[in-house]
Amino acid sequence: MSRAIALIKFSDGTILRGCYNGTSDFLSQWLITDKELEENYNGNCFSWDDEKWRNYKNEFIDSNLFTDLEDVEVFSDYGNGFSWKDKASKSKMVMSFETNIEYVALSNDIPCWVLDYFKNKGWDYKHLKR
Repeated sequence: MSRAIALIKFSDGTILRGCYNGTSDFLSQWLITDKELEENYNGNCFSWDDEKWRNYKNEFIDSNLFTDLEDVEVFSDYGNGFSWKDKASKSKMVMSFETNIEYVALSNDIPCWVLDYFKNKGWDYKHLKR
């Protein structure tokens, strides 16, 4: 499976991480903080994603149960990178549902907040741990 990093920005500026599945062109539903990723998975987004897929039946959350969905900006570094608007729950740390990019309006621009995210971490773009 070809995978890439996803960054999800909430309206208050909070940025959570996700995993984009390039082979099938969709973003997994679950999200994680940088701190939890570092503490529990040595910063490796794909190790975390692998564990979530192993427990998939237990991890799926019905989006009809969300009460706090909000608009978010999503960025994936797959290929040359792209972004789109979506909805997510910060309290449940999930996207409203798995996002298939065939059904969203993509932008090929890399948003400034993404470049700032990398700069604030002291990383160059595309240098997140895989």
